[in-house]
This record gives sequence, structure tokens and C-alpha cells, in this order.
Amino acid sequence: EFSDLPDHQELRITANFHFFDDWRGEEAYMLINDEAVWSDSYDWCPSVLVWMCDTSNKKKALSVCGGEKPD
Repeated sequence: EFSDLPDHQELRITANFHFFDDWRGEEAYMLINDEAVWSDSYDWCPSVLVWMCDTSNKKKALSVCGGEKPD
């Protein structure tokens, strides 16, 4: 939380969000003054049957922790 900002007309916020661990469609979001200004969701395996996902071919994912599923 930020407080005591000087008067301003606009504010630019830059951020990176990383989907670590076993995300299955969960959503991340950013609120400003209780208003959602950004949201995104991720599903590491879009298949209904998780065993069908090819974890050896991680096009967009990387296993930082060394586990079977990408982080």
C-alpha cells in the first residue's frame, strides 16, 4: 500500500507477475482504490486429463523448483 503521494494527474504502474507452481485457471489481479485494473489467469495444462499434457515440452513454462509441473 502506498500513501502520502503528492498530488498528480496520472500514475503509471509497471509490474511483472509470475505464475509459480500448479496454476489451474486461478486468476491474479491488481486493485486500485478497490477497482480491478488488471487481471490474468493461467492454466499450466489446458487439458481436462492432466496426464495428457506433455511436461517435457514446456513452450511457455519452466520448472524452477525441479518438479514435474512447470512453475
